Amino acid sequence: MNRKILAIFILTSSIVLGASAQSRILPILEANPDIRTAAMGNTMLGSTNQMYIYSNPAALTFGPRRLSIDASTIAYPKSEDGRLMQYVASAGYKFANRSALLAGVRYQGGLTVQGNGQTNQRNTISPYDLTIDLGYSFAVVPELAVYATATYTKSCAATSTNAYAFSVGAAYQKAFRLSATLPTHLTIGARLLDLGKPVKFNDMGLPYSLPTSVAVGGDWNVNIARQHALTYALSCRHFTPKAAHETLVGTGLEYTYNKMVSLRMGYQFSDKAANAITFGAGGEFAGLKLNVAYNRTFADYGLDTFLIGLGYTF
Repeated sequence: MNRKILAIFILTSSIVLGASAQSRILPILEANPDIRTAAMGNTMLGSTNQMYIYSNPAALTFGPRRLSIDASTIAYPKSEDGRLMQYVASAGYKFANRSALLAGVRYQGGLTVQGNGQTNQRNTISPYDLTIDLGYSFAVVPELAVYATATYTKSCAATSTNAYAFSVGAAYQKAFRLSATLPTHLTIGARLLDLGKPVKFNDMGLPYSLPTSVAVGGDWNVNIARQHALTYALSCRHFTPKAAHETLVGTGLEYTYNKMVSLRMGYQFSDKAANAITFGAGGEFAGLKLNVAYNRTFADYGLDTFLIGLGYTF
């Protein structure tokens, strides 16, 4: 098994291989399903317009839109065991009292691997992870919002487990002008993600910590001309499990023409895993959105990913 196939296998379920001290369980909780920010260095907590529950729940509270429905797919490299895929759907609705209700579903699977049964006959295992997510966001004042989300996760491989996690966060958004002709929007936020009790994959197994993390970040949008805008994004995410801590720093830039067509690129640094360059594009017309992104890693054990997403807002 080469190193890329091994990395895919670990992504599916660390427990299938026997989780090492340096691996985190439930990687479905870590993947970024927001195609826009995936192309901008996998940055977080900016003024997104899609996948609100996973990127920034407060952004729906701040924005002019009332309803958002999004779907995305993440494709990993094909291996001898199949192709690992992640499918995500989310929705959000903003009420008149400056609050918003959000929901989402994530599914990751696609591999079929060989396992050993109780007899001499070999059997196959098709590992998968599934999450159901609910969230609520509320604007304390027009420029400050707080939110909380809850996640149920089911992970099935050679053994299975259920996990419950919670996230809380806050965001601040401010509109101001650098000059009479340069309006800007600044969004910053902080979030504690996937806090919950350790889980076991069988009654006799060891407890494994959830991939709890702390993130800070945001973005700055500048309308440099009537039909031209630039957005710079920066974020940092630190995973707290003692035996598998890691820090990710992402940065990215987006150019948008006439609020319709966008080009994006970014870079993600990791102090433990492979660094990556990211890029993508998107379009929006009459509330319909189409976005694509590609993440290219720099190490032979890294996993390149292709992402595509569709959405509708009004």
